[in-house]
Amino acid sequence: MGTEPTSGIPGTTADAHASLGDALRPTDSSDPDYLAFREAIASGASRQDIYTGSDHGYAARAWARSSDPLQVAQRDLDARREFDRIRAHASNLVEPLRRHYGLDGMSVLEVGCGTGALAVALGLAGAVVTAVDPTESSLAACRHRAAYFQLAPDRLRLLRVRPEPGLPFSDRQFDRVIVNSVLEFIPEGRAEHVCDWVRVVRPGGLLVISAENGWFPRDYYSGMLLPRLRRRTCIATNRPFGPTWRELRRWAAASGRKIDDLSVENRFNSIDKLAARVHARGHRRLGGVLRTANRWLKECCARIGVPVDVLLPYATSVFRVKD
Repeated sequence: MGTEPTSGIPGTTADAHASLGDALRPTDSSDPDYLAFREAIASGASRQDIYTGSDHGYAARAWARSSDPLQVAQRDLDARREFDRIRAHASNLVEPLRRHYGLDGMSVLEVGCGTGALAVALGLAGAVVTAVDPTESSLAACRHRAAYFQLAPDRLRLLRVRPEPGLPFSDRQFDRVIVNSVLEFIPEGRAEHVCDWVRVVRPGGLLVISAENGWFPRDYYSGMLLPRLRRRTCIATNRPFGPTWRELRRWAAASGRKIDDLSVENRFNSIDKLAARVHARGHRRLGGVLRTANRWLKECCARIGVPVDVLLPYATSVFRVKD
């Protein structure tokens, strides 16, 4: 997959305070690994119809090779957008994990890795990553992404798995198990999946689940209103729908292991990032107002024992497995 990670990447050098996103090399659309990644996207990578029925992705037929200039242009745009998602993942998930809970040298399992934006970012941050997905074209895209960013071969292992519960790993094997944008695409049997993810976490390790917030009045992906009350329709029409924070707590507890819910720490709070972006653009007063309002919101939510993410369209829940 290439050579050792480039110097200056957080988690691989002494510069523990550098931004992983800033250290990533710019996207070169002429690079052979990028071109191979684009071909994987065109063949259906990261376009599963529904997780429990995916093989090569539902959009493989719609995105088949075509000489139509409009389709080719759209495919290129889609590939570029997907490729650049690594920067958002580095900022929104990897940086908080590294800063608050640690990643360097830890064994990390990513379930449903898709095209590898998060898996590669985790590896570049110093983790030893096992990434699994049911779709071969997505795993191929992940390989090319890892090669492009020169991720060392011993930092990433890829494995195709069946979409049903029952990961091919022993109990208590990983320091971190991370599941991003997966649960909303599993229509049924979610509790069994969560229990299986808890099973492979080492004592003291973390299960981190990022997914649509099932309580939010508008669905993140489909735009459907009140998805919590319309789940049967979502299943019948093959639309994603998010879990709620309380469901995740209940499913994790059903594993039979002792669980601490760290979600109320709000380590992944997206309002903080919005305030920082606004401030960086020169709107210091507005950025300050957002920070103050978010601090107040966190305090209010902490008093009633819920994470701020229950009010947002997308949520990250963190569970520590104690035994």
